[in-house]
Amino acid sequence: FFFAHSSVPPMAAESHAKLDVWFCITTFRRNEQIQGTLPTNLERFRNNPDGVHFVLVDFNQGDDLLHWVLKEYRADLASGLLHYYQTKALSHWHAALCKNTSHKLTPPGESILFNLDNDQFVNPTLPTRVREHFVKQPKSCFQEAGLDGFVGAEGHDGTYGRIACLKSDFDKVGGYNEALICLASEDRDLIDRLELIGNVHVRYQLPPDDVGLQNSKEEGMLNSNMPDWLRALPANEQYVALDLHNQKLAREHREQVGSRANTGKPIGVPDEDLRRLRVQGDVEWSLVEVGA
Repeated sequence: FFFAHSSVPPMAAESHAKLDVWFCITTFRRNEQIQGTLPTNLERFRNNPDGVHFVLVDFNQGDDLLHWVLKEYRADLASGLLHYYQTKALSHWHAALCKNTSHKLTPPGESILFNLDNDQFVNPTLPTRVREHFVKQPKSCFQEAGLDGFVGAEGHDGTYGRIACLKSDFDKVGGYNEALICLASEDRDLIDRLELIGNVHVRYQLPPDDVGLQNSKEEGMLNSNMPDWLRALPANEQYVALDLHNQKLAREHREQVGSRANTGKPIGVPDEDLRRLRVQGDVEWSLVEVGA
């Protein structure tokens, strides 16, 4: 990989300056997180969206988040700044599958996909900086994380997953690898496979003021369907063990299969298990099939 200050030859791709930027968000049993970040993120782009969109997939079993979005953000749904989807198909969190779901719900055609965990904020300058990055380096993978976000399992500040790539490249590598269990290593593996198809990994340091809300890996583990061998470990050892396990699975996949994950299967939650929130006027709303 190259850090942002490294000397990387510029590449001509002026059309990338006009690409829409899609912030892909998922949430599962963490309503307080998304309710702590989404208001700020939408407010920053409401009056000047300039091709910026947020796609939010709600994996909760209840409808509390749905009704909150309807109450607070009907105008943003109508304008296309916010796109809300709901599914009740999952009883446990699976990071790769959930992230693939939000990414696949972006429209056809080229765009910039930015994975945004539900505890993360978007700086008002970020879409412009991302576009400028891909104008200069279209064959690349953009990552913006806090200093601790580059450490790994120890000292992780929760920002490592702030990854952007072109939609066409995301599709070429098959998205996040759903063979990885629970959570951990899916972000690094995506970057590694993007590199296998010729993308340079460029890291930008996230300004300290932009670091998101704090949460624990242990909480995320509790929401996952951990195998018995992992559940038997002390809670403070589970994430590190899972990370090492998934690193091994991901490495073996890259060595034996190559850059593409999820070969021969659709990614994410099946479309028939997803519903899109559609608003009509000031009162009416409905949950409709994807594509309707």
